[in-house]
Amino acid sequence: MARERSKIRVVLVEDHRSIAETYQAALEAAPEIEFVGHAINGPEGLELILRELPDVALVDLVLEHSEYDGVELIRRVKERGLPTKLMAITTYIGAPVAGQALQAGADGLLGRSPSMRDIIMAIQLVHHGLMVLGPREDFGDWFSGFLIHPEKKECPLTERQLEVLTWAARGYTNQEIGRQLHIAEGSVRAHFSNMQDKLGVSGRQELIRLALENGWIERPR
Repeated sequence: MARERSKIRVVLVEDHRSIAETYQAALEAAPEIEFVGHAINGPEGLELILRELPDVALVDLVLEHSEYDGVELIRRVKERGLPTKLMAITTYIGAPVAGQALQAGADGLLGRSPSMRDIIMAIQLVHHGLMVLGPREDFGDWFSGFLIHPEKKECPLTERQLEVLTWAARGYTNQEIGRQLHIAEGSVRAHFSNMQDKLGVSGRQELIRLALENGWIERPR
């Protein structure tokens, strides 16, 4: 019997009702996500995070009619040393607010153009200790430096897991990978299962995509 993969607990801090409803519906529909709460301003957001201690908080940087904005919320959460990862989302993509969010300690920064699938992916990456910045078209030339040289995080996969993924990216089957690495086919399957659990994704192709996009393995030639 397969072991149930733990879900990523997520809260949302967003003051626009229609946007919040869209995000909430998508998060609740994602099998890898457990949506645990929504707040509409900075103080409520901080209270929600302190109470629920979620894995990831999605935070709108510009919170109207709030005692303080998303940047200050991020700063206050970080000052308390909470383990929650903070993903900033904003339509205000100019340099000042983006820089302020990063300086406050945001673990990721997205414009509003990403699809919900991309946001779910970003949540998974941030949850596992990676800095997520983008998409590039949202931030223009000013932000390109951050995108080209993001904060370096340690790859969460073992050397053996990376070897398995390298051969998988070349199109090798489990049996063929086992032969290349001199391990049993069942061990190859176990490595894939462990990697999916670790990264919160499902499927070989999703694992390969993540590894390639983050530079953990080289693209096959």
